[in-house]
Amino acid sequence: MAAAIAVNLATTSSSATLVGTGLTISAGGAFTLAATANTSANASANGSAVAWVGQDLGSQVQLLPGEQSDEPAGIAEPLWRRIDEGPAAPIRRVTGGSDSESALCVASGEQTIPEEFPSPLDPCSGPFERYLPEPEPEGLEGSKAGHLDFVPQLSASGETVAFVTGARQLASGELQFQGAEQTDDLYVVNMAHGLTRVQALTRLTQIGGGGETQEKIERSAPIVDYALSPDGTQVAFTTQRTQFPLGTYTYVSPVAAVPGMIELFDLDFDNDTLTRVTHGFDGEDFRSEELPKTEKPGEDPYKHEEGAYAPSFSEDGNTLSFADTANNLVYGDGNDAPDVFVVHRLQAVSGEVLQAISSAPANPELTPPWKLGVTAKRLGDGDVRLYVTVPGAGRLSASANASVLVRSAARRASRAVHGGHSSKERMRLATRQVASAKSGLGDRAAFGLPRRAAS
Repeated sequence: MAAAIAVNLATTSSSATLVGTGLTISAGGAFTLAATANTSANASANGSAVAWVGQDLGSQVQLLPGEQSDEPAGIAEPLWRRIDEGPAAPIRRVTGGSDSESALCVASGEQTIPEEFPSPLDPCSGPFERYLPEPEPEGLEGSKAGHLDFVPQLSASGETVAFVTGARQLASGELQFQGAEQTDDLYVVNMAHGLTRVQALTRLTQIGGGGETQEKIERSAPIVDYALSPDGTQVAFTTQRTQFPLGTYTYVSPVAAVPGMIELFDLDFDNDTLTRVTHGFDGEDFRSEELPKTEKPGEDPYKHEEGAYAPSFSEDGNTLSFADTANNLVYGDGNDAPDVFVVHRLQAVSGEVLQAISSAPANPELTPPWKLGVTAKRLGDGDVRLYVTVPGAGRLSASANASVLVRSAARRASRAVHGGHSSKERMRLATRQVASAKSGLGDRAAFGLPRRAAS
């Protein structure tokens, strides 16, 4: 049985620390592609954590008692260990079909989980079906779909783990369809303490069903290669897919109309976007390479090794390098041999936006109009009630005057010969106040004028 080791290169006399067992080490090393990725391990950039695909789980991690006794041979899961915590640091499962470390699972006393149709509500269930499936889907032989074939990728701190698996996820309901197609899909896991494996898992891609050759490729083509940015906020991956039905992320750039060569995509968790990185230098929707002349009708003319692969991020995550066999990514390339390319994140233009806002206008002076409004109502006893609207508070007085036309006779000397006298009537208007009232009032008031007989 082989073992994964971490080597301390900080001293002149290198020392090795046992990390985990049940892992086969080959001469390919950690930088090989998917064909030998199952035989390698990855360490975080700061040297604090290591992840690998391990077998013989019962000898490395805590399993349910029932799992411990009937673990099938050949089962593999991504495993993780915080090596900077010393030799006593436990090996932890990144994900899997059970979550024996969950506090709810421990409290339940459950011994095992059902092999058929496990419930996602079971406190001991992990995110996936009980064991990772072995068979490869029909029509995608050679893609290793259905296996966990890639070495887990770590962020610089080791806290975030990215991996690819063809296992069916319980929460998606895929187990309800035993004939459901399986292929590689991409996930990330937060290894912070206190999270169950279900809570820690985030799904990044999901297949969209089968169909004819072209439809199967655009919806279900395997993930060929992938990389996690040092800060754990981006995943770059390569695939022939042109449809991503999970719907979690917003397209920054349009995908190809039909599947062709393997494309490079970037998923950004901070702003929930999906960017198609590779396209022709002139903005064309396709990337060209001379096609094989002998492809059979209905078959994919491209091979899995044609297109983009081996993505890698810079330390700040703003530069992405990759290899590609396309001949029209940059002007003047023209050859069909693999070349290495570098792309930089397009940054939003920064700068101050100048704007001027005038001061608020002065409040206008509110001068109420000096108006009086009066409505009179005659009461049954002869009194009159006045309803008065005034422009402000103060004192108000009202009075009622009566006018009478008075006739009077005036005597004057007659010019007659006999010296007599004559008289003539005179008329005048006599006015007299017959009623009055005073009141202290607010904005509105009503008071009555008592009836007073005029004389």
